Amino acid sequence: MKELEDKLAELERKKIETDAVKEEIKQISRYAAYEFTYTSVLKYSDRNSFMGVDIPLTENNFVATIDGRINIGINGDDVKFIENADSDGRVTAVNLFVPHSRILDNYTIQESLEIFDEKNNIFNPVRPEDYNGLLIEAAKQEETKILKSDILKKSDETIKYLLISHFQAVYGEGVEIRYTLTDSPPAP
Repeated sequence: MKELEDKLAELERKKIETDAVKEEIKQISRYAAYEFTYTSVLKYSDRNSFMGVDIPLTENNFVATIDGRINIGINGDDVKFIENADSDGRVTAVNLFVPHSRILDNYTIQESLEIFDEKNNIFNPVRPEDYNGLLIEAAKQEETKILKSDILKKSDETIKYLLISHFQAVYGEGVEIRYTLTDSPPAP
């Protein structure tokens, strides 16, 4: 009985140690103009082969769907601004230097994975790596769709409106807000 209690205590101690392997708190400053949600259809098929010849009765496959979300916008830390003042020190204009929009994050919602048709074979079972590989591929395909569309340009326009409105509210109507879309903002 004592042995079992010691073993349970050891397992609990190990669990506590592994719970805190990676913890990090970051301040996030992002302007997300668009959130793109998607459902991807995942198709997988595999068969063992030997010297280029498929081995009968080793086929496995599945069809599934998974939901995901892509946020599009800019990182607020990349926005730079320079104030222009008159001889009395009053701000007359603000120059904004803003990077182009990009994909901020892309993640699949693991709980949404739904398998519709699965043919699993004892000689060639579907492994977790097979699912993970397809999830990664689905996320990449959705990113490619975003990059081929005009959504990044639309995001640039939305971010421009948001930032100019924000800076105009802070500085007042008498201050000119100049907006420059750039790939590399100037150093402060």
